[in-house]
Order: sequence, then structure tokens, then C-alpha cells
Amino acid sequence: MKVAIVSEGETLNANVNLLFARSHYFIFFDIVNNKIKTSEAIENPFKDNQRDVATAVIDFLKSKRINAVILDEIASKALNQLKQLEIKVYKGKGFVKDAINGYLKRELEQM
Repeated sequence: MKVAIVSEGETLNANVNLLFARSHYFIFFDIVNNKIKTSEAIENPFKDNQRDVATAVIDFLKSKRINAVILDEIASKALNQLKQLEIKVYKGKGFVKDAINGYLKRELEQM
């Protein structure tokens, strides 16, 4: 299972970003047997694009073979695009570490 969290920074102590497509970073988690195997922070290469930012980000997440995304807010069009790709979307707030722990405990609301 691969999970991405939109983040304001590159550490687990960073906040979940309020913006989806213009998030500063994505923190990717490889989860095996409900435990974090690896994590990696990548700066969002599309955050400063002028057009089609959400589509570019969704294609990027698809290329990373993401199964789920944790975020605070998302436009309905982007949410529908993710759902069409069978990428689950969960609502998360606060610190990245709290969001991933909430996911592992199945406490997050699926959007």
C-alpha cells in the first residue's frame, strides 16, 4: 500500500497542507502489514504551474502508484479524478505524523 500526504514541509512534524495541488511537499509512505516500511518527502514539482496543476499532480501521484491520499481540502473535480483512478482520499489535519497514525488506526474519514 502506498499513501501520500500533502504537506507544508518535508518532515513528519510538518502540517498537512490546506492545498492539494499547490502543496509544498508530498510525503510518501510504503505500508506493509499496517506498518510504515519507508517514507520519502518530495517537493511538489507542479506547485508553481500556471495551468492544470491538479491534473499534473494527479498524474504524478498515479505514476508513483499511490493507493491513497491524505489531505485537508480538495476541489470536487480533483476528488472525482482521483476516485476514477481508484485512489482513495482521506481527510487529515494537523501534523503529518498524526495523519499517518490516524490512517493506520483507520480513524480518518474517507472523502
